[in-house]
Amino acid sequence: MTAKARVASAKRSPRSISPIKAPDTDLAPNRRRSILLAAERLFASKGFHGVSIRDIADEAGVPLALVGYYFGPKAELYQRAADLEIHGRSGMSRKELEEAVAEARAAWTLMFCRKVLRASGGSPQWRT
Repeated sequence: MTAKARVASAKRSPRSISPIKAPDTDLAPNRRRSILLAAERLFASKGFHGVSIRDIADEAGVPLALVGYYFGPKAELYQRAADLEIHGRSGMSRKELEEAVAEARAAWTLMFCRKVLRASGGSPQWRT
């Protein structure tokens, strides 16, 4: 059969193409969450360096590539797991937590400076 005949034949009888299934969107959040929870458990028990992406995938029951697809490198997954832990325990968002830490540092610095001033008797000699 010539090339011209093959093209004409292809135009007349379309091949049966199986439709591509869209990913099951109901499972995606569950898989993502199971990866995050598995990472949180493993990082808490073994630390950052004691856990591999493969360990997390096995614990979550998902393919290895899915961990990287959802969360990227291990360091980012670690940060997301830490955020989950912080948010879950304190009920605060990351921004709220950072603001609270900044306020606590400012209060501690002020307290420390007052103690130093009291201990020096308020003398300006230490300033020079």
